[in-house]
Amino acid sequence: MSLLLLALMAARPGTVSVYVNGRIWTGDPARPEATAIAISGDRVLAVGTEDDLGAVPDVPRIDLK
Repeated sequence: MSLLLLALMAARPGTVSVYVNGRIWTGDPARPEATAIAISGDRVLAVGTEDDLGAVPDVPRIDLK
């Protein structure tokens, strides 16, 4: 299991949402766009692809279409 998934799973239950199928600007020139973002409250926990973030159990996923 990746460190990213472990960090998401360690966040308080019920506070994390994963938004998928979006076009997210990362601010990182090496990887300027992502398609998924994990948020808890007012904090960004992770940015990546749906494959990166979608494997966390019991986390609601919101489709940005």
